Amino acid sequence: MDWFKFYANDWLIDVKVRRLGIEDRLIYLTLLCLASSSRERGTVFSVGENDLIALANIPNDYFNDVNPCENAQGCIARFEAAGMITTRRHSDAPDIMDIVVNRFVERQNTALSNAERQKRYRKRNAPVTAVTTTVTLDKSRVEESRVDNINTYPVAKATRPVKRNKMGKYREDLSSDAFEEVIDAESGEKIAEKKASRPVAELITWAETRTGKKFPNWGKQAKMLKLIFDASYTTEQVRQCWEQLETDEYWSEKGVDFGIVLSQIARKKADAPTFKSYAKKKHV
Repeated sequence: MDWFKFYANDWLIDVKVRRLGIEDRLIYLTLLCLASSSRERGTVFSVGENDLIALANIPNDYFNDVNPCENAQGCIARFEAAGMITTRRHSDAPDIMDIVVNRFVERQNTALSNAERQKRYRKRNAPVTAVTTTVTLDKSRVEESRVDNINTYPVAKATRPVKRNKMGKYREDLSSDAFEEVIDAESGEKIAEKKASRPVAELITWAETRTGKKFPNWGKQAKMLKLIFDASYTTEQVRQCWEQLETDEYWSEKGVDFGIVLSQIARKKADAPTFKSYAKKKHV
């Protein structure tokens, strides 16, 4: 790790640290740095005392009565005696050892910052990715598996036969409206299945002659005419309303059918004087 937590107050007032000489303090700081950057935090692997003295840059002054390097000798034993470290010496090389800095990991995991807490949470709750193994079966085993699947496939229960599509083959001159079921609002019966009355059939034939094409939704046109007749309009009034709509630029461009006649016949009746005369004849 690039950095580690250093408790300055403990460094200044801790009794163990205050008993250390200047050389031992430098070596202990070096040991903390190595423990932080180790592959296993808190443990320094395969290191000797002379290695730590060299890394701490303790000078070896032969000409001085007080040689710092000589003062640093035995630092590992002093650290271990103070309970600051634990050593594991190698059997093949007694001078080489693994050094565990006591409570290093514990103290690094206290007083965590927000970023550290988030990192620890993500690591603890990381999703486990399942390892998938692709098995290639030989051809005989695959064929055998297919046969087993066919033989063990459950037999479907007998159901009523599926009705064929009423639309039949595709035709350009027909739309889906020609095949939908028109339900009477009062009786609930299908108007398309009823036989249209003679006035209705005559009006639809008359309108198809005027437009020059068949209605794709014949049943719906019959329903619209039934609603018109229920509103006490005559056949002649329906024809006159149709003719007036044909002369209207908007409706002639949009296209006229008996649904439009149903929505406009009351207005046309109010506008055209001929409608009033037919209405009087009916009430006489």
